[in-house]
Amino acid sequence: MSSNPDFDVIVVGAGIAGLAAAALLARAGRSVLLLERGAEVGGVCRAVDSAAGRVELGAAMLTGFGPDGSVGHLCDRLGIRLTTHPCEPIVQVATQRHRLSFFADPARLWREVRREFPAEEAGWRAFLFEMDLLAREQRNLAAVLPLHPPDGWRSRLAAWRVLWLGRISGQRKQAVRMVTEAGNIPARAALVRHGLGAAGQQMIDALLWYLSLRDADECSTLEAAMALHALREGSVTVSGGMPALVEALQERFREAGGQVRLETEVAGCLAERRRVAGVITAAGESIRARWVISTTPPEVLAGRLLPSRRGWLRRTAPVAGPWLAECSAATAAVRVPERYFPAELSGRCLVVPSAERPVRDGNFAAIHAGQEAGGIAGTPDGRTLTVCRFTPSGSPQDEGVMEASLLEALDQVLPGVSRLRTASQTFGPATLEGLWGRPRAVLRYARTLPEYLGRRGFGHRLGWTGMLWAGAWTHPGRLVSDVVEGATAVADLILETP
Repeated sequence: MSSNPDFDVIVVGAGIAGLAAAALLARAGRSVLLLERGAEVGGVCRAVDSAAGRVELGAAMLTGFGPDGSVGHLCDRLGIRLTTHPCEPIVQVATQRHRLSFFADPARLWREVRREFPAEEAGWRAFLFEMDLLAREQRNLAAVLPLHPPDGWRSRLAAWRVLWLGRISGQRKQAVRMVTEAGNIPARAALVRHGLGAAGQQMIDALLWYLSLRDADECSTLEAAMALHALREGSVTVSGGMPALVEALQERFREAGGQVRLETEVAGCLAERRRVAGVITAAGESIRARWVISTTPPEVLAGRLLPSRRGWLRRTAPVAGPWLAECSAATAAVRVPERYFPAELSGRCLVVPSAERPVRDGNFAAIHAGQEAGGIAGTPDGRTLTVCRFTPSGSPQDEGVMEASLLEALDQVLPGVSRLRTASQTFGPATLEGLWGRPRAVLRYARTLPEYLGRRGFGHRLGWTGMLWAGAWTHPGRLVSDVVEGATAVADLILETP
């Protein structure tokens, strides 16, 4: 490789992960080039204008502002000051017979549980206490483990000493046993053990599905604990919405001397002597760098960007597919007059329309209420609601069918919405694909990456020196705090390398 690369780091993809990693590296004095195939930065964390007003169609929940939270820590490192407001309640879950508001304040939460599930209050307390304890112990163990899943003999030895020797000796003996055992037991077993009934279990399923697109049968108890911990600690709304964070990251990146190229698609990577030495754009330009960070979906990385392997090495490719889309999104923005907006509806409500079907079968919708009450240019006054359903790939994409399904879910918390709405617009998977700049509006993949202490698909090395992945999640963008944590770890790994 040339001793004089064009840049220290090239970051492919200008979503939250790419912006976070690029801003941290540029602020530390590295020369960084950020490449984005779309016309705007932000990825799924962008607002768009619709017939019903301005809406955030992608990630809309900002977690990670609690103690040691990844987003708060990132903002502190970059000197970013955002105007935030704690979410209280954090989220509501509505089923046919129950509506439960999840408050960060324990006293208010237990009043809700006592009202809706008086016979199960002790079980709810025991379950949520176990989740909090597991999350704390996981954090303590993560602090003494390698940042990335072990992929070399040194990191494997370090993890083995903590996780396996710790099971039989040392101060962390009980914690290691608790965390590793929880990683092998489905969360459903914990719900049943604590005596939560079918309705209560369905509410927890809705929370887990919203946070990770996995229900209590698919999530381990440890994964459930990590997801619920992120939900209950440091969940905020930001003045200006998620675009305010995007703009602040971009501003810090530019101030530190970083360069951004929009509408620049990367066709592949340069490879020299088993090392990634830069990228090749779709226009044929070669740009060299010491490091390349990819934040693209896994099927793009594995199918197009990574250099091809030959011989037996192909069988050990760390991101081998197939990467099939299991779930995609359909969303509608609906405008309703302010006087009809129910006072008991919080900013975010998860709806489970049927008591008989599991949430993973499309029996789920997420409703987000915009904070503004006045209209914007060209839209009637009122409140904009965004309702989203996650549909199996291959489902009918007729907009009329999608809109009827979305309005049906919204009608459960706002009866008569079809009659009350003053404006609406539906966004199907194909539209979202264009807005988000992804090959498809993938939210969940058929294949998952290896689990690491409760973190599925955490950002990691890719088997090529000079190449790192900051977007390796099975549910890209579901939790901004997870994305930021992975991007920060990747940036720190580069900064720690001589």
